[in-house]
Amino acid sequence: MITGSISSSVGKLSNLIELICSGNFMDGNIPNEIGDLQVLEKLIAFSNTYTGKIPESIGNLLNLDWLDLSGNFLTGAIPDNLYGLNNLQLVYLNTNQLVGKLSSRIGEMSGLVQLWLNDNMLTGDLPEEIDGLRNLRTLLIYKNAFTGALPLSIGDMKSLQYLDVSQNKFTGELPSSFYEISSLTTAYLSNNTFSGNIPSSISNLSNIQELWFDGNNFDGTFPSVDTNELQNLEQLLLNNNDLTGYMPDSVCDLITNGNLQVLSADCSYPPEVICECCTYCV
Repeated sequence: MITGSISSSVGKLSNLIELICSGNFMDGNIPNEIGDLQVLEKLIAFSNTYTGKIPESIGNLLNLDWLDLSGNFLTGAIPDNLYGLNNLQLVYLNTNQLVGKLSSRIGEMSGLVQLWLNDNMLTGDLPEEIDGLRNLRTLLIYKNAFTGALPLSIGDMKSLQYLDVSQNKFTGELPSSFYEISSLTTAYLSNNTFSGNIPSSISNLSNIQELWFDGNNFDGTFPSVDTNELQNLEQLLLNNNDLTGYMPDSVCDLITNGNLQVLSADCSYPPEVICECCTYCV
């Protein structure tokens, strides 16, 4: 294991393409001189004990395609000029102590494939401009303090496969465009305060495997679904909501004739949802 900090002399390594120092006991601040590494493509420093803010000079790394500073103790906001690095494909800033809002400039990061911001203290709305991330496959923002409704523009993220917005403070109805993201395989929306009815257009999520709606304020009855479209569905969590009525036969058919293995609802006595096929009742 390597200890100590990154020296300010690191900026003299002008031909450095990759800087990888992950999984050590390195501490201190990331020096401003990191921005002098003009040809750097990969900065991977996860699982250390770095503190302080992400330096503004990181915006000078125009060739950077992989940034991983996860699992540290970094504080402050995400630097605004980081959003201008449109060669970035992989960004892992999760498991730090970052604060503030996501900039509307996030849409400029058009090359992003992975964006992990979970386990921080980020706040504010998810910007409408997030639809600029047309190549994004994974968006992890769980365990923050985001508020407001999911933007209508989220439906334009046609490459999105894995979405986790659980354990935030999101509110309101899900935009109709959410149910048009047919590329989604995993969507965790647990433990927010989403509300409103769940529409029959849920069947448009034809590739979905795990869909967690638990711990919200969804109401009404769960709709009948197109069993042919939801053959990939393995987990459907509906418990701890305000849903009522009967679980449709079409949903139960996904257990007997499809791949559904976990189906939860508020069906324990006295039941709010009558569900004879649920595998788990709350």
